[in-house]
Amino acid sequence: MNYLTSPARGTAHQLRDDVEAISFPRGRMVGSPGHRKARAYLAGRLEEVACVPPSGDSFELPYQRKGQSFCNLVGMVRGGSATSSTWN
Repeated sequence: MNYLTSPARGTAHQLRDDVEAISFPRGRMVGSPGHRKARAYLAGRLEEVACVPPSGDSFELPYQRKGQSFCNLVGMVRGGSATSSTWN
């Protein structure tokens, strides 16, 4: 496998594409259209990379701070059994 086709190179390109996808000229301030687009994009990416929501069917974990609503995105990667770990 060469540098141009290696998984690491593909990952680097995808990360760059992801950053570009959530970079908006008018920013991503909470509640702005850019913020909503970034949140939707990132939730979609979590699903695309086979993450699962921590509970229910949403990656969103809403909270409030000083009267303002916020939302973290949380995705989990399912692992194998602890007994099948290489740490035995």
